[in-house]
Amino acid sequence: MTTGGVSHGLDLATAALSRPGDTVLCESPTYFLVHQIFADHGLRIESLPTDADGLDTCALEARCEDSGKPPPRLLYLVPSHGNPSGATLPEARRSRLVELARKHGFYVLADEVYQLLDWSPSGPPPRLLCYDDPYRAMKQSTLPTSGGSGSGS
Repeated sequence: MTTGGVSHGLDLATAALSRPGDTVLCESPTYFLVHQIFADHGLRIESLPTDADGLDTCALEARCEDSGKPPPRLLYLVPSHGNPSGATLPEARRSRLVELARKHGFYVLADEVYQLLDWSPSGPPPRLLCYDDPYRAMKQSTLPTSGGSGSGS
């Protein structure tokens, strides 16, 4: 689907996949505009820790298995060249993240606007969608941020 930018796409996905009062998990630190998008939809926002490789999937698993908390409906992250951390989630964590989404029934909103901005010899890791069958992940991207001129959204 074509949208007016990543923030617009996140807004539409959030409206389609959640209801007020649902829980969304976000890596911390994260994209500065995303909290307001989720708050506008009445979601409960919880932060998950990161390290030099991005989202801590062990912490995600522990959170998902915490029976004292409501199950998450969504997980938001920037898996490649994270904004603002710069971290890129390794392939093993990408695979584990999608396994956890399947097991616990939440959707992954993968903000992959920086996916193609990788000049390492091995190239960028596969997008989260590559690990996902049946589909629990949604990719968000934008041409201006990843390859065009002008400002990204």
